[in-house]
Amino acid sequence: MAIPKFTLYKHVKLDYGWRYCKAAWHSNGKVKPNVVLVNGIEETHREGSYYLNHNNMWIPVGDDALEAARERLKHRNTAEYHRLNGTTPPDQKKPSSIVGISIQKAADNYLAEIERGVASYNKRKGTLQLAQNTLKKFIAHSKVQYLPEVTVANLDNYAAWCIATSRTHSPQTGRNEFLRVNQFLKSCGIVLTKRNGDKLVPVGMKDAPKVPQKTTVITNTAEELEKFFAACRGFKQWAAFQTLQRAGLREMELATLRPEDIVLNTDEPYIDVCKRTVDG
Repeated sequence: MAIPKFTLYKHVKLDYGWRYCKAAWHSNGKVKPNVVLVNGIEETHREGSYYLNHNNMWIPVGDDALEAARERLKHRNTAEYHRLNGTTPPDQKKPSSIVGISIQKAADNYLAEIERGVASYNKRKGTLQLAQNTLKKFIAHSKVQYLPEVTVANLDNYAAWCIATSRTHSPQTGRNEFLRVNQFLKSCGIVLTKRNGDKLVPVGMKDAPKVPQKTTVITNTAEELEKFFAACRGFKQWAAFQTLQRAGLREMELATLRPEDIVLNTDEPYIDVCKRTVDG
């Protein structure tokens, strides 16, 4: 029987989502804190937690690299003792089929990333609040513990539950919740699929609850607009709503609008939001 192998990984955020990357080691056999191998190249990642991979099972060993390395040694020594004595470790008598990070831990990492976006004015506070509420409800409703356990049925059932329990029973509510959860899963590297003929295709917007098209568009009359603008508190609020109405900006486009986005040296002045940068 081969010597038991416990490989240390860290679950980190890459450009294409959360991935398990092998921990990097010094030549003297000591782990390099927060350093992982990405395509054979060392990268520093302070986010995420450490896991041991043993017989296709993932064992969480915390966020600290040195403590994770000590846990690896303990697991390896225990397994080697049982191997030499022909016994089975207690934690391996019932092999687990669960592989991966807990969904709560993944949600915490995802929300922390959005919080950093809010702090850098790249995301709205409302986006964070919606994500927090959605993930809290989804985790409670689905009763799923680990990311790879999430299925299309979990997502569909959650969306249906959101519609049934919403005040207006609106399909739009279910659609929004469906898309927010799916976006979270994709960011964690989990791509749900559905069978389409002989192929498996990713679950996307087309699979979210359908929202009936509105047959009429409600607009404000000139008198209603006059009353609305008259009720604005101060010139700043009046100017903000006038800009929204006349330029057709989104809320965040208005919130991050800069003087250089306004193009005046033309016969028809306009606002160019496409050239904005996060640092601006």
